[in-house]
Amino acid sequence: MKKVIYLSFFLFLLVPYYSSVKAQASIDLIVFTPLPAVDFAAFAFADIPGGNLRIFEIRISPAGERVVLQGVIEWKKDANSSFQQLFRFETYAFLARSLTNQDLGRGDIRIKTNDSNNQLAEENLRKGKPSGEYRISLTLKSPEGLTLGSDSEVLSFLNPSQTISIRSPEANSNQDIGSVILQWDNVIGAGSYKILANIRRNESQSLEEALTSGTPIIDRVDVGSLTVTNLRRHFTREPLPGQEVVVQVIAVIDGPGGGEELYSDIINFYIGNNSSPETEALRQRMVSVFSALANALGSDFLDMLRSGEIDISTIRIVDDTGRTISFEELQQIMIYLQSNPDAIIDVDFMER
Repeated sequence: MKKVIYLSFFLFLLVPYYSSVKAQASIDLIVFTPLPAVDFAAFAFADIPGGNLRIFEIRISPAGERVVLQGVIEWKKDANSSFQQLFRFETYAFLARSLTNQDLGRGDIRIKTNDSNNQLAEENLRKGKPSGEYRISLTLKSPEGLTLGSDSEVLSFLNPSQTISIRSPEANSNQDIGSVILQWDNVIGAGSYKILANIRRNESQSLEEALTSGTPIIDRVDVGSLTVTNLRRHFTREPLPGQEVVVQVIAVIDGPGGGEELYSDIINFYIGNNSSPETEALRQRMVSVFSALANALGSDFLDMLRSGEIDISTIRIVDDTGRTISFEELQQIMIYLQSNPDAIIDVDFMER
């Protein structure tokens, strides 16, 4: 009975002590800005969380209490990724004080356990410098495992001066299937650009979900150094009138380890019907040009063209190299032939 009384008395004294420590102890993570341009090995915690440069400060109060520090470092490589754990560590108990990342793993702040994602670490090393975003989460504990406080910060190594903006089409606009002109800003250092597009099935999908779900209608197609292109050239399947399309441009920045990828905002647009002003203008030009060739083409073709039975948006014309001529090029050809009908030397019409 005495043992039970002593134990209860001991716990009675102990609980206020821990409650006091928990109430008073605090941890504050402070990132030094502007962030230095350093290589990955100097920053991102290979064997121990230290490093050669001061990246952040950890302020722990009150000083002098024995505490344990746990940390998790996560990496988000680009705007389309989520955070993944890169490194985690836990120290042995030490006397609380303010310290920097340089102190971790040194002196009395010894590392008890640590674990790293080797695959992600190697991917970082190949890039040659920190890139994307790093989230550092710290938890302060008592030697007995009681949580005393926590803090986290996100370190961004994205260059805010380097952005890529889509100039056309405008968001929520209606576009002719035959002429969806995608144009974007040039990015300094970009060796090439890639295009990703997909159908948005319903409004409950976010633009990001729509872009990455299912099979894209344009799957990261490399268009080289162009900053303008007709999306119809790249569709693996054509969207239907009334459907909503989402598109994103990716700039590939040359650099070590394959370089960086810079993502534009995702914009959406709608596919209009075949009676858009652009399509009707092209139809009229084609009727004007082909009317002079009625003997070669036949009246049925012209009648179908005039009535709209021939869907202008589905016409596909290739040149002698097999390259598909764009909607804009077809428009220019028709304008030229309207003004220069003698440029047509011969016509062969093959009905299929």
